[in-house]
Amino acid sequence: MKRIICFLLVMSMLAMSLIGCSQKTDDETMKDITEEASEATVTLSMYLVSEAKVTKAVEEKIEAAVNAITKTMFKAQIDLRYYTEEEYFDALDAAFLKADEEFMNMTYEEEEDESGTEEETIINENGIPELKYPTIADHQVDIFYFSGYEFYSYLDTYGYLTDLSAYTKTLNSYIFPDFMTFTKTLNGTVNAIPTNHMIGEYTFLLLNKEAMNDVYYTADDFATVSDANSQDFLNLIATEYREKYVPFYSEGNVLEAIPGLKYYGVDENGDLSNDFSLIGANFTNDAKFGTTSGIMYPTNLTTNSKLKDHITALKKYEFDGYYATEEELAANKEFALGYVNGGAEVYEKYGDKYEIIPVKFPTLTTEDIYDNMFGVGCYTSSASRCMDIITYMNTNEEFKNLILYGVEGVHYELVESDFTDGEGNPYMAVRRIMDDNGQPLYHMANERTGNTFIAKCLEDVDPSWVEYAKVQNREAIESLILGFNFEYGDFDSSMFKDQFVYVKQYTDKFLDDLNACENMAEVESLFADVTKQFSGDANIKTVLKNNDPKNEGVDANGEIIPVQSFYD
Repeated sequence: MKRIICFLLVMSMLAMSLIGCSQKTDDETMKDITEEASEATVTLSMYLVSEAKVTKAVEEKIEAAVNAITKTMFKAQIDLRYYTEEEYFDALDAAFLKADEEFMNMTYEEEEDESGTEEETIINENGIPELKYPTIADHQVDIFYFSGYEFYSYLDTYGYLTDLSAYTKTLNSYIFPDFMTFTKTLNGTVNAIPTNHMIGEYTFLLLNKEAMNDVYYTADDFATVSDANSQDFLNLIATEYREKYVPFYSEGNVLEAIPGLKYYGVDENGDLSNDFSLIGANFTNDAKFGTTSGIMYPTNLTTNSKLKDHITALKKYEFDGYYATEEELAANKEFALGYVNGGAEVYEKYGDKYEIIPVKFPTLTTEDIYDNMFGVGCYTSSASRCMDIITYMNTNEEFKNLILYGVEGVHYELVESDFTDGEGNPYMAVRRIMDDNGQPLYHMANERTGNTFIAKCLEDVDPSWVEYAKVQNREAIESLILGFNFEYGDFDSSMFKDQFVYVKQYTDKFLDDLNACENMAEVESLFADVTKQFSGDANIKTVLKNNDPKNEGVDANGEIIPVQSFYD
């Protein structure tokens, strides 16, 4: 209640004074602030999440190294503020609340003052003149890290995020375009900068080249793992070449690895996910968000032949003994046909011996966009200078490494890696310096310090992962539920959410029953039963009644339009 009252008071003052956070999106205001800030020094706070407690001594050394750069380049002094994950979000929330209270006590004239100082000099301890930087309050929030769509929504609802749309041009060359595009598409403006990182993983169908040659097959002969050629191929391997090959191998959940199908699953929190489900949709890899082709209508997959053929084939291979035995797995025996999960590095790892066919592509999800972001607080004295710092952290390797690893020679050292480049030369890698307890003196996570692609790698990490990650990101497809949320203002979607949870329970029971099947007759009987029950279930019919999981419609021109609810 305190937060709601505070928010209403702040909004009231904003309306009366026509100033404050909500006005900082105005082009003329932003231009005035930028021009004035360019003539002044500023002190900015930077809130970060550390993997372990950062001591005061470590913080001071890193802060000094950071300011040696930012003062020279941007006339900006940075006040680093480290918190562990357990304490971070309460500390950030408290700072914003204190800023709200202070704002409510400000007059119009006070609001017009910048917290920067005109270019003044002071004499430092060495007797040398240097620029003077203002002091800032403990509750000032300028640059800050945060994670998750839920927290983004909270910050956005209370107006704590500054619109950064005018400052992202440079970042477009360093951050995967879809991250930036969907940040704006889903929110209307760029209110935070997503961290550049690798998207998801593939599921590949691998066909052993030598095994195909042994039984006179080629990769072009295979359409799916369940087609007649696949079944004949595996039967030949099992009966004539079992000593040489494992007929069939799989890792991970290959129930989802069906080309042309996507699922409306539900995660452990009851929210929609891409997990396997008996509700799903047909799709193509080129389907795009916000277009007619991008809306995948939920359908009953118990009647979908692709799903049934795929699952029954996998069960048949299991009952026929095509899977690897424990002894064969321990001996790393080659397989003739199999599923492998992983990144683009699979092409290099298996390319010599196998034809590689991607059957499930990396999927760009809402979590990929919102999981790690940097925002600029709405009460900042200089949004442009904050974005200078955020941009530099995402584009400059030296600065990124400083925030991530600390000071070279103090908190980490560079060593020759066991990994080599294309010419056989070892990469230089990071080795963290440990304290007396064997813990890193300074421990930050790559994804919590900006662009993950530009950092030096730790000594046990192959730097070539970055090039594979770029391939992965380019080939990623968009989640069917990108940007989906069960909350729609005054619309109560709790009943609809409960129905999807009901679908998950139904799906989980189906999978349990499938695992319990001991022969193909029981599998066929299970499919017949679940199809009959699923198709006649009133709750399932209600879920399927609405055609658009994003709560959107499409007009005659293919433009997205809102609709009243998920169901009539």
